[in-house]
Amino acid sequence: MTTTSTAHPAPETKPELNLPALCRLNHLLPHLPIARSTVWLWSRTGRFPAPIKPFGKACTLWKREDILAWLSKAGA
Repeated sequence: MTTTSTAHPAPETKPELNLPALCRLNHLLPHLPIARSTVWLWSRTGRFPAPIKPFGKACTLWKREDILAWLSKAGA
């Protein structure tokens, strides 16, 4: 007679975020618990890390360390 285990499976571990040092918004969105429009709103109000524009207005990037610190603080 086989017995079935009633133990719960181990919780899934969150994979380490593999982000480049400077990230475009499209790279960040899958890892964020907020929507694109919220990122822009919260960036303007200081609730989310401010982007940098190292190459002028056409290229908006976020620093990986800023995003990881925000995620850690947000408990995501």
